[in-house]
Amino acid sequence: MASSATATTSSATPAHNFQGGTVNWSSPEQLQGSAHTLTTRSDTWSFGMTVFELLEDREPFADSPNVWLAITADAPMIPTPVGVRAEVAFLVPLFSDCCKKVPTDRLSDDAILDRLSR
Repeated sequence: MASSATATTSSATPAHNFQGGTVNWSSPEQLQGSAHTLTTRSDTWSFGMTVFELLEDREPFADSPNVWLAITADAPMIPTPVGVRAEVAFLVPLFSDCCKKVPTDRLSDDAILDRLSR
């Protein structure tokens, strides 16, 4: 997986203030170099992308020609999980609620734990 993520990262458009991480899992604010705005909600985005990878068995944005643009656009082009097995379908709304453009619209850590403990 790491070599594939590295290849995808190299095709992305770099920002001057990028704060590190793997592009496909990085939040919009992280890719835009907004270090002063990084919070646990930035981690929530990355968690959501990890949920997507678990649901789909592929990297988020794997089909996107420009991952950077897909994530940082005014309306991010969030991938949609398809063909999800019934026993894990409850994770689809969790994924969606973790990957909102505006960080304060994303789930908090406590809200994620609450959903997973149901």
